[in-house]
Amino acid sequence: MQELTGALLELSRVSTHGGGFAPVDLAAVARGVAGELEGTIRDTGAAVRVDELPTIDADAPQCDS
Repeated sequence: MQELTGALLELSRVSTHGGGFAPVDLAAVARGVAGELEGTIRDTGAAVRVDELPTIDADAPQCDS
C-alpha cells in the first residue's frame, strides 16, 4: 500500500509540474528505463535494444526517473 501511495504521489507531481521545454535525448531516456529494469530483463531472459531515437523538446524533469 505504501508503494502504491508513493507512486500516486509521484504521478501527481509529474502531472502538475509545469516546467519549460528543453531538448531531451529519447535514446538516453530509453537506456535509463532499461537500466532501471535490468533485474527484470535479466530474470525473464528478455533482450532490450535501443536504436537511434530523436532528440525532442519536452519537459525534461518528466523524462527523469
